[in-house]
Amino acid sequence: MNRSFITPHSFILLSILIIVNSCATTKSFLGTRKIDKQVTKQGIFSEHFTGIAIFDLSTDSWIYQKNASKYFTPASNTKLITLFASLKVLGEKIPSIKYQLKNDTLLFSGMGDPTFLHPDFQNQPTFDFLNNQNDSTIIVYVSCEEPKKFGSGWAWDDYIYDFQPELSAFPIYGNIATINSLSDSINIDPPLFKESIEFNDKAEFPREKNFNYFLMKKETAYSKKQIPFITSPLLFTHLLSDTLNRKVLLNDSIKLNQNNTLFSVSSNHLYAIMLKRSDNFYAEQLLLLGSQMKGFGWRTDIYRNYIINKYLKDLPQPLKWKDGSGLSRYNLVTPISMVTLLKKIESEIGFEKIEQLFPVGGISGTIKKWYSADTPYVFAKTGTLSNNHSLSGFIKTNSGKLLAFSFMNNNYVRTNNDIKESMQYLLEFIRDNY
Repeated sequence: MNRSFITPHSFILLSILIIVNSCATTKSFLGTRKIDKQVTKQGIFSEHFTGIAIFDLSTDSWIYQKNASKYFTPASNTKLITLFASLKVLGEKIPSIKYQLKNDTLLFSGMGDPTFLHPDFQNQPTFDFLNNQNDSTIIVYVSCEEPKKFGSGWAWDDYIYDFQPELSAFPIYGNIATINSLSDSINIDPPLFKESIEFNDKAEFPREKNFNYFLMKKETAYSKKQIPFITSPLLFTHLLSDTLNRKVLLNDSIKLNQNNTLFSVSSNHLYAIMLKRSDNFYAEQLLLLGSQMKGFGWRTDIYRNYIINKYLKDLPQPLKWKDGSGLSRYNLVTPISMVTLLKKIESEIGFEKIEQLFPVGGISGTIKKWYSADTPYVFAKTGTLSNNHSLSGFIKTNSGKLLAFSFMNNNYVRTNNDIKESMQYLLEFIRDNY
């Protein structure tokens, strides 16, 4: 009869393993309890719906969850989904136009590139390409179809604000008119709109709803306004003709037989501006670009479903993804799924690239005035709509750990600063204690 005996040596080893395991479990439990205590201490989080998910990438384990599997309105956290989709579909440079050179005629159509003649981008490869055509070449803009100008669930009365320009197949100047008022004179860019502005003290809005007619009050002298203009293929050709100083024709009845693609600026450059400034226009146009690259035309609904089914089927809770920017309140996501998405982004590009693209606490973007420290510790995207504020990204702790987190607040009545101050307190606690 065989018997197994525990020697004194093996007993000591077994005891050590039990103690270590017990300590690890206790430490994890105490960690969750400590965070819960801090969340409770910030009583503001009990006044509205708050969701928190925190994941330790170094140990591949969750360290805290609160309402983490419940759905929230993410606002501009939606741009992180758009970023991930773009990383999967777009290359190192942004596709700008499809073109065909046939005899003495250049035919081209837009792919949704938002950088064309945009002041954010001094380098303009597409403009240079068009501008360098022979004087004898006939330049024709081919426009057979245009995308929807506004996203699902957007507020119609935001048409006058620069955070909601119209979407188009080939944006120009960011689809925004920039007006500088100087006493009784006005400068406008693009200058084609010069005859479409006037001073009017009775004006309630800076632009007529259905016309590119701009109204300025005299009290706004020495001010700068950026106002979206109403887009159309015909207006595009007029603006381009005025800038190129040569005739550009419009044709909406032919199709390009060749698929030559001209690329413009660095994709990373565009991603960084989109995330740091939380630029809605860039985010939406990136969806259009991705849809074009996958052959879906302007059907961003098909494109979003493609991304979800191919790359995001493993999210703990499925996304309700309705636009690229987060302007729509129809978007819904859980903190756990958002953290899972962040893990995918980190796996795709690495944390060094994330440090370059994401807003950095106390240094850049929408968190430049928040989460500051001698050593940056928060790298995250904000998301804000009225009564909603979210923050999702990464924390570098004092112990050297890298945490992915999503912190969502919906339906509060306090000020945004009240929410941010309490969030900052909690994130500093996590940085200092883990």
